[in-house]
Amino acid sequence: MTLEKPWEKSLVTRLVMSFLIISLIVISLLGLTSYIQVTNQLTESVYDQLNTVAAQKTQYLNTWINDQIQNIVMIAWFPDFREQISCVTTKKASDPDWKSAYQKLSETLQLVLTQTGDFEELFIAGDDGVVLVSTNKEHEGIKRLNESFFTEGLSKTSLFHISAADTTKKPTLMVITPVFDSTGFRAGILASQISLAKIERIIRENEYQGQNRETYLIDPSHNAITLTQPMRDYQLMGPFFSEGINASISGYDGSGMYTNYRGIPVIGVYRWLDDKKIALITEMNQEEAFLPAKKMAWMLVFIGLLLSFILLLCIYLIAFRIAHPVLAITDAAIRVSGGELTATAPVITKDEVGVLAASFNEMTKKLRVTMEGLRQSREGLENLVKERTKELESAKETAEKANRSKTLFLASMSHEIKTPLNAIIGFSSLLADEVTDIHEKRYIRSIHSSGKTLLMLLNDLLDLSRIEENKMIFLLEPTDLTRLCEETILILGYRAQEKGLDLKLEVTEKLPVVLLDTTRIRQVMLNLIGNAIKFTQSGFVKLSVSANSVGDEKYNIIFE
Repeated sequence: MTLEKPWEKSLVTRLVMSFLIISLIVISLLGLTSYIQVTNQLTESVYDQLNTVAAQKTQYLNTWINDQIQNIVMIAWFPDFREQISCVTTKKASDPDWKSAYQKLSETLQLVLTQTGDFEELFIAGDDGVVLVSTNKEHEGIKRLNESFFTEGLSKTSLFHISAADTTKKPTLMVITPVFDSTGFRAGILASQISLAKIERIIRENEYQGQNRETYLIDPSHNAITLTQPMRDYQLMGPFFSEGINASISGYDGSGMYTNYRGIPVIGVYRWLDDKKIALITEMNQEEAFLPAKKMAWMLVFIGLLLSFILLLCIYLIAFRIAHPVLAITDAAIRVSGGELTATAPVITKDEVGVLAASFNEMTKKLRVTMEGLRQSREGLENLVKERTKELESAKETAEKANRSKTLFLASMSHEIKTPLNAIIGFSSLLADEVTDIHEKRYIRSIHSSGKTLLMLLNDLLDLSRIEENKMIFLLEPTDLTRLCEETILILGYRAQEKGLDLKLEVTEKLPVVLLDTTRIRQVMLNLIGNAIKFTQSGFVKLSVSANSVGDEKYNIIFE
């Protein structure tokens, strides 16, 4: 069983569904196109924003670090400062001048540390690497000759990033500059440990609250110079790896969408600060970056659904207005097909549908006229059939009456003829016994046989009456087929001689005596041979008879 789909039976539903599908496809394509365009614009905007942030942070960081380097160099070139360093590096600690120079240097370093707030520690070391003066008294006397920054700092002013300093055991940025005495000889070095908290404030400066953007510094060992809030929240200490980190540490500047060190999809911009030997990376969560596009997409979906609903109502009204005349014609057609020929379709419009309704009404009008004509013709035919039936019944009764009269006449006539005919047959039989002349005897036999034939014809007339009255009876009696065939040839021989035909009898073997209705078999042969003589113009007519035994004293008799 095939299930019917609801929309297959409603024109309005099909129209509404078709328009709705088309409108949804158009709205979906517009929404998808808008989403893609907005996403691309947002991506470009985020790249521009992150590039701007990276450039600003790089500039702020370079400026601030360069200022700190200049400050350290300026301090190292103060004449009093140079003389005091020369004193503490050349004299013994027991010398009063050493103590005085040490006190002044300590006060100077502490003053710089307190007033600027840009350093975590300031210290002075001699050429042997021993810390002579420090703002952190616990570090004085420590020998730092083997640390990587010390050797290069003896010859020039340098900036070093130390992943884990010997004294602090944490990432450190060091500014080191040599200090020369008044004679131009190197007296030692002045070193400062830059405040990472200050750098962190610079990096985080102008970060918007609630904006999921992260800017951080990474050293060549993949360790963070400044810890961001996510690093603190998740207690991440490094090393850190990502596409942006790996590319920037390799000396490349660039941008892209990748997964950050926490496995979160981000849009990132990275810079390698070659003179500082650090990488600056600024990233934004892709989910937050594309959030406006998603909001707009949902807004478009909502607006699209709302418009689709409104459009659906409008389409329904329009479709109903278009389909209403068609539905009216359909209703009229159904009523007409049900036999209501007076049904008409309303002509609502003047367009093609209106023309269709008018044509339908004209068609039903002609159909009514045709059906009325057919009804009248049918009634006329019925009356004619009744009249003919009455005539036939009357003729039948007349024919049956005539047939009954014929049957009575034949029965009476046959009985009347049988009496003299039986006399002729009887007397001819007696004469055949008395006459000795062969020719006369043959003629008498012919008379006798003809009488029997005539008697047979009378019996046939009686049989016809019996057949009509369903009283036909077959009389079976032993019959000599050879003698029966000879008598038949003898009776028809005179007719054959008149037409100049030779009438022959051919019996293939001695025929048995069988039970037959002799009279009717003789009549059949007389009819068949008589017809053969009648329709044969010259030559001969031959009757061939043979018998085939089929067992149990049964035979197949073949007449040809």
